[in-house]
Amino acid sequence: MKNNKTIDLHIHTSFSDGSFTPNEIIESAIEKNLSAISITDHDNVAGCVKVLENSPQKIKFLTGIEISTAPPSSFSKIESLHILGYGIDVKHKEIENLIKEQEEKRLERNDKIFLKLQKLGFDININEIKRDKNMVGRPHIAEEMVNKNYAKDVDDAFKRFLSKGKMGYVKKEHISFDKVLWTIKKAGGISSLAHPFFLKLSMERVNTLITILKSEGLNGIEVYYPNVKKKVLLAYQRVAEKHELLKTGGSDFHGEYKKNIDLGDANVPFEVYENIMNALKCSK
Repeated sequence: MKNNKTIDLHIHTSFSDGSFTPNEIIESAIEKNLSAISITDHDNVAGCVKVLENSPQKIKFLTGIEISTAPPSSFSKIESLHILGYGIDVKHKEIENLIKEQEEKRLERNDKIFLKLQKLGFDININEIKRDKNMVGRPHIAEEMVNKNYAKDVDDAFKRFLSKGKMGYVKKEHISFDKVLWTIKKAGGISSLAHPFFLKLSMERVNTLITILKSEGLNGIEVYYPNVKKKVLLAYQRVAEKHELLKTGGSDFHGEYKKNIDLGDANVPFEVYENIMNALKCSK
């Protein structure tokens, strides 16, 4: 059990590439004694809408979203940045437009992936997957490959066909980072750079990147995350302090699609939620 001052602000549901429904997430978070959570599905807020409709009383809830963006031009070797948006108005027109644009790009990419897989001889199509999925992404395609015995498990499907450089991989087209940061701000939210340590940059380059992002409106950096060495997390906490940015964090929970990660595994202190709420109040 986590203590009552632990939170998790990076969670995916069945509305993107997680295996749990929003209601299951809420129930599990309460069971684990988490005091605040945020659902940050990729490119959509449907899970947040579901939670808001039910108005949970036993846990604090912060609306969220995770959006993949193109990096600054001087960081062209990075495929994408992941930006988290917290406290957004889920019905804001600019957020709706951004989600629509991202969905169009996702559908185009999926079509290309299915075409590649079909050329490899796999009898697989998007209509079969759409029957019970709210949004189709590579984890769902991998799951279907397992169901049809084309792969041993989801990891095997990615390793042999769907990861970068493999025969079924298609690069995703991304929206510019500055547009995403602007949209989150317009929707009343604050932004944070997700899992920056995965970018594998030198600390000098990290600071350069953060300087650019902050100049376009970045508010925070994700510095609490599971299964990352403590000294690495401490280094990024110092980066956040240097640039006077909020520290955010979460487990990046995906349920059955990431079996080694559980809700609350990032051990994020409650003060992170309090700091975000204070920042949201100040931005009004």
